[in-house]
Amino acid sequence: MELTVAFDICAFLLSSFCMFYELRKRRARSRQNSVYLLLVCNVLASAFFAIFANMIQIVPSFCIEENRSLLFLSLMVYFLLHNILPATYAMYIRIILGLDASRTRAKELRFFLPAVVSVAIVLLNVPFGWVFTLGENMRFARAHMTYVLYALSVFYVGAALYYLLRYRVALQKRIMNSLYIYYVLALFGIIFQMLVPQAKVELFFEALSILGLMLVFEEDDALHDTVTGVFNNMAFRRDVTRLLATNQPFYCIDLRFLNMKFYARVMDVELFHMLLVHITDWLSDLRKRMSIYHFGDDFILLVFNAEEEDIHTMIWNLRKKLDDPFVMEGVEAQFHSYISVVKAPEDIKELDDVLDLLEYEPDNKGSQVLVQYRESLNYVRREAAVERALRNAVVNRSFQVYYQPIYDCETGRIVSAEALVRLFDEELGNISPGEFIPIAERSALIVEIGNIVFEKVCRFLHEHRPEELGIEYTEVNLSVAQFMQSNLVERFAEILAQYGVPAERINLEITETVASDTTEPFMLAIRQLENMGFTFSMDDYGTGYSNISSILNVNFKNIKMDKSFLGQALDNRESASILRDTTHLIRHLGRNVLQEGVETREELNFVQEAGCNLIQGFYFSKPLPEADFLDYVRSFNHAA
Repeated sequence: MELTVAFDICAFLLSSFCMFYELRKRRARSRQNSVYLLLVCNVLASAFFAIFANMIQIVPSFCIEENRSLLFLSLMVYFLLHNILPATYAMYIRIILGLDASRTRAKELRFFLPAVVSVAIVLLNVPFGWVFTLGENMRFARAHMTYVLYALSVFYVGAALYYLLRYRVALQKRIMNSLYIYYVLALFGIIFQMLVPQAKVELFFEALSILGLMLVFEEDDALHDTVTGVFNNMAFRRDVTRLLATNQPFYCIDLRFLNMKFYARVMDVELFHMLLVHITDWLSDLRKRMSIYHFGDDFILLVFNAEEEDIHTMIWNLRKKLDDPFVMEGVEAQFHSYISVVKAPEDIKELDDVLDLLEYEPDNKGSQVLVQYRESLNYVRREAAVERALRNAVVNRSFQVYYQPIYDCETGRIVSAEALVRLFDEELGNISPGEFIPIAERSALIVEIGNIVFEKVCRFLHEHRPEELGIEYTEVNLSVAQFMQSNLVERFAEILAQYGVPAERINLEITETVASDTTEPFMLAIRQLENMGFTFSMDDYGTGYSNISSILNVNFKNIKMDKSFLGQALDNRESASILRDTTHLIRHLGRNVLQEGVETREELNFVQEAGCNLIQGFYFSKPLPEADFLDYVRSFNHAA
């Protein structure tokens, strides 16, 4: 008998430790934490009443008839608590696996119905003695309905096992294996107690199980934001993964404060932290059934059991609040915000979909609060797919280089070409440069793409010798990001040497914005490239400040007039005069003027009359693959 009390005492001590450890945490409790505390309280109280009942039975001075009612009451409380425990344990497993998100009142009633029946059976023990009786000398004896209680407990044991097996992908394998172990511990105690009633080890194994659950699932300080106390990025990834793995419906609302960093700089640390806590408290009051996460400039809400109308109401409340500044100790913080709303599983199929949405940087210059619904995710998903295609193409060096002919008005021949990068992806098909170039610039892939294009052009010049057809040089675009690379000159020199191509055969194009840079690093790179033999073109002249001084900064060979300049000149007499005067001035400075985007005979006649001596555009040819370009030049120049 003393040994059985020892097991209960161990259960009491273990559950007391778990209770103390949990209560020391100073933060808002999630439903998972709350249900875990119910588990601990149940085992703790069950162990207390079990010890108390045993003490009455085994201590002679307590084992007297006057204490029969007290013993009976203790055993009643023990059975009530202990028959609720399996339902609570199964509920906790549901929450861990992410299955609790879609709960409704009706579902909860059905889930707890067997537990309600168990409680009713225990309560009916008072008049009928269905569960246990106290005989002579207050000897405890189980009654026939005890096995019914075990059968009802088996329902929850089986439900928990079903959840573990059916949704095992919701957790990492290591964590899932731990959960299996703690489940088996609790199950072993139940089975052993049922087979050997006098052993009374059930509570001990249950206490071991909840201790293991605490160490794995409740020791979650790393999952909380240290300032606000809400969940952080790691917790967000964990929870979304679980919810998607178990196919739970939810809305994801991303509230991003676009100018948060400004207030982080101008406010002192304590005041800024107070602001973050204030925002968190405000969001917490919006709705009960949701989880809040904070990391970076984002507050993310995962909303459960909500209709679309509920979400629209939440967004309206968010916008209404964000229209006014937050005031902290007399300091106003007026935020520019971006709110995106998507629904799972309709819009979100995997964690990467959500992460792509969080990485999206919106342009919110025109409004204080920008709201985008699921259509924004389509754009983000497309951008992410294009970025993946770019990365694959960089790894496989599968970019294609097309060549658009450049016509010389004085000789009537094709004398040059611009090398233009093209991207084909097996999944996405042909991707427009207008789409993938900005993505490449934002993702820092533009440098490697530029190097690949430069190498492919050098290989083309080496293998096909287009100079024999009259091509004097090839235009290659050079991005601002490439200029920032300290090894740019060395890299180009290596490629030129590899293919035996003289630098004079390549004319590097830089934009007007880049050309206006007169800083020492930029000018040093220009001088080094010039010393190697490269020449330069200014690209897109007319789209920036169109300052003549920018032309004088570098010894440009060609000034490429942007096609928008031409479109304005054809529609407006003053613009036409400006184009003519600018062309004459640039030609007077000894530079070639190359007009881009010439598509019609009318445009060709106009730019020739204006003084442009080089023409590029669809009037002569669209960009062509290598073989087609060589055939075109061979035919055109032969006819000329």
